[in-house]
Amino acid sequence: MKLVVIIVFLLGYISSAFGGVGKITFASGKVEIVKKGTFKGVDYKKLDGNVTVGDVVRTKRKSEASVEFVDKTEIFLKERTRLIIEKYLPGGDVYMNLPYGKVIYRVIGRTTGTFKVRTSVALIGVKGTSFFIKTNFHKIVVGVVDGVVEIESLLTGKKLLVRRGTVVIIDGSKKFQIKTIEPKQLQQIMEENDTEKISTETDMLDDILNIETVKDEVAQDIGQNEIKEKEKGLDINVNIPETSIEGM
Repeated sequence: MKLVVIIVFLLGYISSAFGGVGKITFASGKVEIVKKGTFKGVDYKKLDGNVTVGDVVRTKRKSEASVEFVDKTEIFLKERTRLIIEKYLPGGDVYMNLPYGKVIYRVIGRTTGTFKVRTSVALIGVKGTSFFIKTNFHKIVVGVVDGVVEIESLLTGKKLLVRRGTVVIIDGSKKFQIKTIEPKQLQQIMEENDTEKISTETDMLDDILNIETVKDEVAQDIGQNEIKEKEKGLDINVNIPETSIEGM
């Protein structure tokens, strides 16, 4: 019992130090945070980069951002990306929603709880691994750099375990398309800190995987409509909890 109390206290202390469940530690270009109950994005600097549950982090054209969470998990948002933090319990369950864009994940080894990312096409579950996701509403690309992830198609309910060096594509055909790419090439994306280098590597993969990026103006309109619909109580895929730190 004492151990549980200590863990909860430490997690609360760390989260307090972050000002939430995570913090934007690097940004280039225009990066905004949309707070729950609002429709307009705020420059991340005005919020000291602090990210809480219910926040939407979005990057515009030629913009990128890196978010470090309280459990040391790192997420890199490429340009024209929208990521919703639906739930984040350090040491427990994590749920994110990626309506569109490209995100690179470095998930630190997890022994408890679940880590899931929902897109319009698939649900991705992982414990400890490095992977990336790119989606544009009707198509998704998942590349596993290290470890194993489980992909569940929301179109058919079919599940697939994906291991390192493998890329899976799900589109309107409702079938898993599997491609093998040299793990070293995928690893370069995860290890390279230079923004221009990362962009070059991911652009190369974009050419291979052939998936388009959502334009800024279209993305912003869709994103705002999602939030407005949620505020009206309609049933959509954006699930924003009431609390900043779930379960604490």
